[in-house]
Amino acid sequence: MTAPERAQRVSAIALAVGAAFLLDVASATAQSGRATSLQPPELIQLRGHVGEPLTAETGGWNLELGVGFSPTVYHYHLYDLRVVNSGRLGEEILFAVAATKPNFYLFGDPDQMATLASATPQQLLTITGWRRVGSRTLSITEVALAPLTTPTPEPTLAPPP
Repeated sequence: MTAPERAQRVSAIALAVGAAFLLDVASATAQSGRATSLQPPELIQLRGHVGEPLTAETGGWNLELGVGFSPTVYHYHLYDLRVVNSGRLGEEILFAVAATKPNFYLFGDPDQMATLASATPQQLLTITGWRRVGSRTLSITEVALAPLTTPTPEPTLAPPP
């Protein structure tokens, strides 16, 4: 084998090794992207009330909830966000959507949207729905209203006489 043939063979082998490496990197990237996009949706439950926090309330999160593709936005004081179908923490979702407004976009049937529109700050509003990981879209499965119980301060005991 002559020197030019040997150089040509070495460069062909180097090209094949380089192509195999690039294909392996591309495959790993595609698989990692596929794993993220194929995660099962999360069933989440929001518990709170519409409007700003009441004077007796401490803590909680103030969210903005957009309604579908309309310009309607509700202010929502959140007490609790629970991920029903996995071990993921609700705070993870809240931290992910905290920097964006509205925090969630709600989509549901007209009856659910009517219940949401009729909610008052004196009612506990529970919204349950499905969302994909990384998404702010919430496909509503249930909207429930209940009387709101505000925390009452503990009675103070009078000092003994």
